Amino acid sequence: MITLDSPIKSANDGGVNCNNVRSNTVFDEQYRQTVRKAWRRFTGGGDADTSGVRPIILESWKRSRAYGVDPTADNHETLPAAETRACIERNRGLINVSRPYMERLYSVVAGTGFYLMISDQHGIVLDLIGDADIVRIGREHSNLVIGADRSEKRAGTNAIAVCLHSAAAIQVWADEHYVENRKEYGCSAGPIKDELGMVIGSLNITGRADRIHPHTLGMVLAACDGISKELSIRKAYKDIHDLVTKLEAFRDAQTDEQTVSIDAVEESAIRRSLYETDGNISKAAELLGVGRSTLYRKLERYGIER
Repeated sequence: MITLDSPIKSANDGGVNCNNVRSNTVFDEQYRQTVRKAWRRFTGGGDADTSGVRPIILESWKRSRAYGVDPTADNHETLPAAETRACIERNRGLINVSRPYMERLYSVVAGTGFYLMISDQHGIVLDLIGDADIVRIGREHSNLVIGADRSEKRAGTNAIAVCLHSAAAIQVWADEHYVENRKEYGCSAGPIKDELGMVIGSLNITGRADRIHPHTLGMVLAACDGISKELSIRKAYKDIHDLVTKLEAFRDAQTDEQTVSIDAVEESAIRRSLYETDGNISKAAELLGVGRSTLYRKLERYGIER
């Protein structure tokens, strides 16, 4: 029995809890049968008693049906090879930052039947890692490969799709999935955001439904937070580096009055780099694209104390 609620209870009672879900939703066989019965009537066109289905899931079912998703489909759509390559290149920064977090998270769950994936903001799978057997099953049974489209429009209710639609973390369990062949699994997904707080992708972990646990979602959220913060820092690094490069390129061509203005901007950039790196000279110098000795001279020039 799995209970999704807040706060987290002891696992000794056979149930666990989680945020971002309706209170007192118990993920047990009774709930599963209630959801399955509602899903069968809902997808069959009949009048369905959906009172036992979580509202966030029911709304996703409605969108999935409106999109014309086939709930009995065996496979889901995948981008053509050329479009997949283009999508990966557009999201290269996200992939590069996310991969170490995925590997660290996978090291915790390796051998337990889980796999992880990241998607872009449209639900396209950009990278995945996991146990060989479940990755193979996902590939063979639902075409789960890099380039797979996990949006609601193409794959119906799933954690990636609901997470991206709501811009919030979510666990989707067993029969809550809209498509039949996903109902043996439980998925936990969290949003990845850029420096402006805009959702640019998601991180998802999937395993057998009977192995889902709110701690899994907690690990995903921690990784998403780390990825989002690192993306923001890298963007700040790039902005500062570009600014300093331009300042150095144009300094000699400026008048004395203009030089004073440029010096003020450079001093500001140096102070920001020190702030972003918690005063670490080596990291600040790397961020600014200068050597340590050069940065020390500039610190002395502007009277900046570490």
